[in-house]
Amino acid sequence: AVAGFDVISWNIVSANTAVATVAANGNVITVAGAGVGTTNIIVAAAGANNATASASFAVTVGANKTIALDKTATVVFMGEPVVINAAIANAVSAETPVEAESSDTGIATVSVNQKAVTITGVAAGSCTVTVKYTENGVTVSASIAVTVAAKPHVHDFASAGWQTDAEKHWL
Repeated sequence: AVAGFDVISWNIVSANTAVATVAANGNVITVAGAGVGTTNIIVAAAGANNATASASFAVTVGANKTIALDKTATVVFMGEPVVINAAIANAVSAETPVEAESSDTGIATVSVNQKAVTITGVAAGSCTVTVKYTENGVTVSASIAVTVAAKPHVHDFASAGWQTDAEKHWL
């Protein structure tokens, strides 16, 4: 209460309920986002002897953030790291990096450079890498299935004396 102003009634409204709705419970006002955009919340009070007071404040509601990885599964050969890239939709800052973690660092480890996640194979097996993005207290995440395998051995047939026919078939 304001000194010398006894509130008899008060009212709170959203100028655009498609963007934000409001509810009051005692002295607590709750504002809930309803759609993307900006609106004003107006609080009006009426007191004794026709006294009135009002205040307003702007509320901006953004779209939900999402994260997408350029792969949902990958095979990583030991000694040959793989880079996956995260794309964040509806982020306020393009500069905020992602975080990543491996479900089993004995199988694969991860490192991050902004939105690029490097997966390095440690031992043969499978694990999951989870990539997270947090902004303004909201976290979104996506996962990639990782299979780590030994690097395949490539045999050099030509140095072993093998030859090819005219159609490049080994003889």
